[in-house]
Amino acid sequence: MPTASAFDQHLVELINRFRLDPAGEYERIVADTGGRRAHDPDVTAALRWFGVDLRTLERELDALDPVQPLAWNGRLAAAATGHSQVLRRADVQSHQVTSRGEAPLGERIRDAGYDPIRAGENVYSYAESGRHAHEAFVVDWGPAADGMQAGRGHRVNLVYAGFSEVGIGALRQDDASASTGPWIVTQNFAARADAGPFLTGVAYRDRDGDGAYSMGEGMKGLKVAAEGRGQAASAKAGGWSLEVGEGEAALALSGAAVKGRIALSVEVGRDNVKLDLVDRAMVATSADLDLKRGGAGAIALGIGDVDLSGKGGRDRLQGNAGRNALDGEGGADHLSGGAGRDRIEGGRGDDVLKGGGGADLFVFHARDGHDRVLDWGPGDAIALGGRLERSDAALSASGDDAVLRVAGTVVVIEDAAGRIDLDDLLLV
Repeated sequence: MPTASAFDQHLVELINRFRLDPAGEYERIVADTGGRRAHDPDVTAALRWFGVDLRTLERELDALDPVQPLAWNGRLAAAATGHSQVLRRADVQSHQVTSRGEAPLGERIRDAGYDPIRAGENVYSYAESGRHAHEAFVVDWGPAADGMQAGRGHRVNLVYAGFSEVGIGALRQDDASASTGPWIVTQNFAARADAGPFLTGVAYRDRDGDGAYSMGEGMKGLKVAAEGRGQAASAKAGGWSLEVGEGEAALALSGAAVKGRIALSVEVGRDNVKLDLVDRAMVATSADLDLKRGGAGAIALGIGDVDLSGKGGRDRLQGNAGRNALDGEGGADHLSGGAGRDRIEGGRGDDVLKGGGGADLFVFHARDGHDRVLDWGPGDAIALGGRLERSDAALSASGDDAVLRVAGTVVVIEDAAGRIDLDDLLLV
């Protein structure tokens, strides 16, 4: 079965980022609303040509709910590639080229060996790049009063919660006289009655430092073994998928793409879970994750509520815009929440803690070490655990910083002198 090319994998990653954080897509596409300017110049040209109403686009994207990531399926990819080949030869954009004897979508997918309970398709025969194709489907530009196609059918396919798998066929138009191209892209979305949920992700080295997969960054050689559930390996472009079913999955990550060996567990519910390996040592996930051994830390993907736990060593845990519980489990950790209301607990060792936006709760116990809180904002709070009482604590100031001392634990809270009172401490 076909594996994803770098172009295909880039599209998969763009799709899954959109599905996990649909509201954030507007800023990823649009650089200047008033000037109708996108980050990509080809997208800017389309926004202006069709007169896309960007305020309407922003409202519509804000209204979308996050949905499960999609797993790559080679049979869907084979069907998609076959359709792109027909489009290339016929030099057209269509969902069915009857003049070439082509079957409809459902029949093409079944002929490839995939038995869907539901399916959808996006087609773009005039893509300049993967990003251009993806953002064309998201915006769904077209000849209408608001510059977008009625029904937003391409966008609906991208964020439909009932799809769990995707296959992509992206081909270069090699006929210089053709009107289509330079890229012809077909995306086949579907779900099966007897499959899933899947772990799915990509191994990549973030060479450009943008915090996301880019073409050419994929890493072959990641081996993923799920205890009692099977194993998978990343393809040349870095992508991998493994059907694991529901429940806690104990995983071992190894191979040439990994620094050492990483052991972890991840909670799998009814939906697919995204699990990426970044720069050989960081794992990024859309579900609750507990590091057991190895690795540098974990990152929460999307905007859902994700809990991350460290391995008791030196970990970096990074939250997202949802409600996160970050627990370093000991060691000298760096924990950073996102925009949500987070619970942050470093544990034993000297930790650096940052809540980010939202009203955050910082939890400390006896003999936790010397910790530092980098931000203190409205609604933030400190909780004492392990039967500690307010009478065990003392507060003082060091310049602009507040200093909390309690049972062998010292916490410096930057720029919080005079803003914290012992009566404000919570007991957990």
